[in-house]
Formats: sequence, C-alpha cells, structure tokens
Amino acid sequence: MDEQEIIIKHIKVKDLYTLAESLIEGALAGKYIPITLHRALAMSKNPYADPDEVGLLAAYHGEECVGYFGIMAIMLQHAGKRSRVHWFTTWSVSPDFLGRGIGSALMAEALTLPYDFMIVGSKPARRVSTKHGFHMFDPLHYTVVDFNVAGRYNLLTLLLRGVRKLVHLFGGKLEIEKASRWGGKVFGRAFTPLLKPLWYALLLGFFKAELDEVVAQRVEQVREPENAPVLDHDRTVFYRGPEAVNWMLRYPWVVEKGQSKSEHLNYYFTDARERFEYVALEISGKSDKAYKGYLVYMLTKVGGRLQLRLLDTHFENPKDQCYALAVALAEARREGADQIEIDDKLAKGLKGGLLGKLLCVPKERIYQCKPVTADSPLGQCWQAIELQYVDGDMSFT
Repeated sequence: MDEQEIIIKHIKVKDLYTLAESLIEGALAGKYIPITLHRALAMSKNPYADPDEVGLLAAYHGEECVGYFGIMAIMLQHAGKRSRVHWFTTWSVSPDFLGRGIGSALMAEALTLPYDFMIVGSKPARRVSTKHGFHMFDPLHYTVVDFNVAGRYNLLTLLLRGVRKLVHLFGGKLEIEKASRWGGKVFGRAFTPLLKPLWYALLLGFFKAELDEVVAQRVEQVREPENAPVLDHDRTVFYRGPEAVNWMLRYPWVVEKGQSKSEHLNYYFTDARERFEYVALEISGKSDKAYKGYLVYMLTKVGGRLQLRLLDTHFENPKDQCYALAVALAEARREGADQIEIDDKLAKGLKGGLLGKLLCVPKERIYQCKPVTADSPLGQCWQAIELQYVDGDMSFT
C-alpha cells in the first residue's frame, strides 16, 4: 500500500463530539471508531483545553478511519506558574491495517504540533516513543491492597515453586505458570469470599480512632475554594485543581454497560464496563461538623473483580490527610471491593508488619515526556516533576 493513501486529519477539541456523532450514528456492528460519544463530550468540556487546539489525530484510508491518537490538555505547575502540557490518551491502529507504519506516522504527526507532550508508557508505546526521543522518568510506585491472599499464596503454587527449585538444582527447568494461575483461580474463588471480611476487620481495626472522628458525606461535586489557591513555588507537579476533578465527575470517559451507543463497535479502549462509578465525599468532623476536605474514588469492575481506586484527596489541614485512607477502607468494605489502589505515600501506614506484607502488592507505572523545545515549560523542568498517582489518563478509565 502506498503511504500517500493514508491521510492524517487534525480534529479540534470543539469538533470532537460532531465527529463522534457522524461516525457512530447508524454504524454497523464491529466498525472501528476513534472516539466514543461520552469521551468526545468529556474532551470538549476539558477546563484546561483550548477549543481550537487539536484533540485527536485520525488516520484515514479513503473514507475509512484506520488509526487515531488522542490528545488531552493539562496544566504543569512550576516556579509559581502554570503552563499547558498535553497527554497522549489513546493510540490505536485498526487490526486490518497493522504493520503498515500508521502508528509511527501518527506519533510523528503529533510531534509536529507545538505542544509539550507526556505519555503513560505501555511496553509497545515505549518502544515507539523512545525511537522518537522521549525522556523516561523513574517509575511511579503505587500500591494495590489485594484481598485475594488465598489465590496468590495458594498451596499448589507454593508446592510447585518448591519442586521448581529442586529441579533447578539438578540443572533442569520446570514451567509452572499455567498450573500456578489455575491454582490461584481455584483457591481464590474458594477462600477469598470467606477471608475477605476478616482482612477488612483487621485493617479497619488500625483506623478506628480516625473513623470515630469524621463523617463522610456523598456530594455531586467537590468544593472549590472561595479564593484562588496560592501557587507553591517549591513544587513542580501536574496541577489538578477542583475544576478538573469536577470535570471528571460530570463527564466520565467510561459508562456502565447498556449506557453507551457504541458498545457494538470496535473502540480499542474502554467504552463501557459492568461497573463504573465515581464517588466524591466531603469529610467533616463528627463533633464540630467542620469541613475538613474531600476525597474522590473510582469503583470499577475489571476481570470480574471490583476495584476501588482512591484518586483525589484534598484537606484544608495537611495533617488531616490521615483520614483519607481510613475513609477509603471503610468505603471499600461497604462496597465489597476485591482490590484497593492507592498512592504509595498513603500506603506507608499499611505496609509494615505481616498483614501489610500479605495484602499489599507493589506496582509501578512508567511515564515519558517529549518537550517541544529545551526552553519550553516542560523542557525546563521535566527532571524536577513530582509524579502523582492521578497523573495521566489512568484516573479516567
């Protein structure tokens, strides 16, 4: 196929919803699409985006969309200023056009835009982005509290590991992965429902004092400060203010099954899930009723397991941050969550001791960046950025 047959179109933020409507309305099952209606609506309402900037690159072969590249504006805070930076949010090529260089062409086209770029790097994405000169950050570490202890430490897996070591001593090799996964599933299904209430009871026992001091009230939107927040000159971070949190709450990228008009189409990224919900809570003192702050979490069902992901937390007094984990654990127990994902800093109080070692699973995420120039806002400070759990597009899906 001649490369000239592929045309890459620049779709402005203000035109995303119109594009989605035109592609989805009346589309036959299985059609490959570059964006869903709810994600297009969300992107068009981004409080940090310019309506006339590029929000999507769409590769076309004739009239057919065969690849796409999503772009989302965020804010970088550095030296007391905020500057617009852009995340890559989607990057996909139609299965019928794989291996023809379209993915690389989309990346190359994106890099012609006068934007500072960030990307959360999957292994395939990292291979391409590294070729294009992206810088790599040290991994962001976070923690998953996983109540499937019986599945991870099942007797079959422990036995197989012992046999593998014995075989290795005699110069042999034994593959145990398939049998270990099977054992994990069997033991997990049999024992996790019985043991999960015990794990929750033990964990929440450590936070009884905190939970006795506060009340959590569900709200539709988090509270925005009456006065503009004072910029921190000493921190270099991706700024995510209440306006961004409320945007996420009001315009979710993912909906629950049965609520999307494109579930029958081929959208490579998450369109709908069996369970997907954001919950915003205002925290106040139980005795004085004084407002302390808020936290936001996501409930999502992946692979049949319910996850609670603790996203944004804000407290008027930084010392009150201790309430975030306590409230999140109580909410997770109430919902029956199988896993809890939390920022590594919040997880420090859980990791010590045998219980923490049993329940806490360390995870990491890789970020890369491509400043448009060495003198651009990102170019000047990328090595000083403090990455946070909510950075990137992971909070939305």
